[in-house]
Amino acid sequence: MGLLDDLKKEADQKKAADAEAAKKAQASDETLRALIGPNIKKSYKYLGDLIEQLKVIDKDIEVDFNMPEIGNLKRMKQDEYVIGRIDA
Repeated sequence: MGLLDDLKKEADQKKAADAEAAKKAQASDETLRALIGPNIKKSYKYLGDLIEQLKVIDKDIEVDFNMPEIGNLKRMKQDEYVIGRIDA
């Protein structure tokens, strides 16, 4: 065999290995989505409901927050609760 034949064979082997790795990664992703997806959706719904209740109550929530290089931040307020959207 010549050099070009060897390179083609090596390239074909790499393509096959890459395709197999991509197939395994996709199967793993699908398995994880099936296992944890429902619980993530439940958590998302729960946090969304919690946010709605906090907006209705509109209670001031203040904390002191110590940042090492900045110092102690006093009476930090929590406000404008938002939960990001998940796409499934």
